[in-house]
Amino acid sequence: ETLTYELHLNVSVGLNNVANLTVWFASSGGSVGDVQLLSASVVSVGSKVVSSNGITAGSLATIVNVVPGRALVNFGTLTNIPDGVLDSKDEIVVRVTVQVRDVAANVAGKTLQANAAFASDAVVSPVVKSRVVKVVETDLQLSASSSVSTIPIGEVVHFSTRVSELPNFVLPSHGYSVNISDFLSASPYLRLVTGSVSLSGGLGSSPSSIVVGNGVGDSSVLVNIPVWNTNSSDLVISYDAVLTVAGSVPGLSFTKPGASMTWSSLPEQGGEDRVRTVTSANMPFVVSSLPSLSLIVTTSPVTAIPTVLSTVYVGEPVSLLGVLTMREGLSVNATVTFTLPAGLTYVPALSSVTLGANVTSSLLLSVLSVPNVSVNAAGLTVLTFSLGDLFNAVDNGTLNDGDKIIFDIATVVASQPLDTRTQLNATVQLTLGSSPLLVAEALTSTIVETSLASSVSIDLVSSSVAETAMDVGAAFAVIGETLTY
Repeated sequence: ETLTYELHLNVSVGLNNVANLTVWFASSGGSVGDVQLLSASVVSVGSKVVSSNGITAGSLATIVNVVPGRALVNFGTLTNIPDGVLDSKDEIVVRVTVQVRDVAANVAGKTLQANAAFASDAVVSPVVKSRVVKVVETDLQLSASSSVSTIPIGEVVHFSTRVSELPNFVLPSHGYSVNISDFLSASPYLRLVTGSVSLSGGLGSSPSSIVVGNGVGDSSVLVNIPVWNTNSSDLVISYDAVLTVAGSVPGLSFTKPGASMTWSSLPEQGGEDRVRTVTSANMPFVVSSLPSLSLIVTTSPVTAIPTVLSTVYVGEPVSLLGVLTMREGLSVNATVTFTLPAGLTYVPALSSVTLGANVTSSLLLSVLSVPNVSVNAAGLTVLTFSLGDLFNAVDNGTLNDGDKIIFDIATVVASQPLDTRTQLNATVQLTLGSSPLLVAEALTSTIVETSLASSVSIDLVSSSVAETAMDVGAAFAVIGETLTY
């Protein structure tokens, strides 16, 4: 900022002495170089005052130092013609302009002092006056919090990052190009829920904007505030994240790095933008062994134990039964995907979805019960159930049938080549927002093509030669004899 000082010299009536005015700048603690002297000049000279050096209105002071800043006005012999009255005719006005420099020493609260000394050979000690200013600088702080520190598998974690001024900062100032960044990609176990980033507060400053965070594939959050004004309300950045598949390990401990914020005390000008940086504290998490959202899949009549190879036959119905259990009080947007093996054909007319008594959805049951049917690159049928925004009301604190969503997927075993065995590997995936979370165990069984004959045997019905003791089990026939089998 540019500061302008005016110095008013009241010249004693009848003065006729050598005089000069010196202006210099310093700061508390004795350090110098905190301001840069831009100009110093005489604004006016009273009509009764005469300088032997020809100092008049418009005369420039001699700038001895630009930094730390020292200016000298040498009047020579200064004469004030006596008239018996001390008024504006006896006054000299000098104006000095300086700029508070962008240096490390100039931090918030630093005191800068302007000093003016008027000396003449008529007095032993010069007359000295001082004026102080205090440096102000936007001093922001950043804090972050999460809805939980122990994350149940399947939990959506809500994060809040708050930008605020330090409590003792009340002086008017500005912060320019305020950028708040939060890189979830630095933690391999958390994934940003696309579209979940929102802003609130920040009233009094220029409108903030979400630069990164709500785009498809975004893995971090970046918010920009062009200008932060003093006494603005706190800005709160909110977003959701979920555990990735890698993080779905009970007992796993990991740390999410804190958010970071940068801003400038000056608008950008020639690189002197004085960038400051603060970060919030790291956030430790532990993955809970008690899932808040679990998915169990079984089949009938096929066993779900991969090591036991049960068999089903062509044309036999097979039901995939998925049970999604939600902890009480959980609110989440979820999608469940069933990938059918090549050996099963989907039967939509016999399939259904049932919501527990405590579970509600933003979608009608008639809508969420109908999956999107597609075929993936491997040629397998994929059933995608979009469940909308789910909420499980709190009732008794105990998980029961009222907290479950039941998927009954009806299929039939398709025709297989003769005498072949094909394993069924059912895959089920749970997705929260845009983030795949859990993959259910593969359910393995074997399809067997029914044989055309159950058994074959052959017996010799009649023969004229009886078996002997030495040839038990052997059959004999003479030439020309008729044998019956």
